[in-house]
Amino acid sequence: MRLKALYEPDGTIIAMAEIRDHEEGHLELRPPSSAEHPTEQQVADLDVPDEFRERPLAEVAAGFRVESTAEGVRLSRK
Repeated sequence: MRLKALYEPDGTIIAMAEIRDHEEGHLELRPPSSAEHPTEQQVADLDVPDEFRERPLAEVAAGFRVESTAEGVRLSRK
């Protein structure tokens, strides 16, 4: 399963959605552009570890954070 996640610079996931190839339309999560959110939020497409593929998205968001690596970004357990 692949996810699109909106996250804070510290890796905290704010929002996420499952990416499904067969669905029509365009999935987009965008950081807010208001002064209320001055942080540099980012969006990434991420792979979910096999053991979490059937779990609710809220459980994935609660148990993981986004981590930057030399190869890009990935989900990392909290």
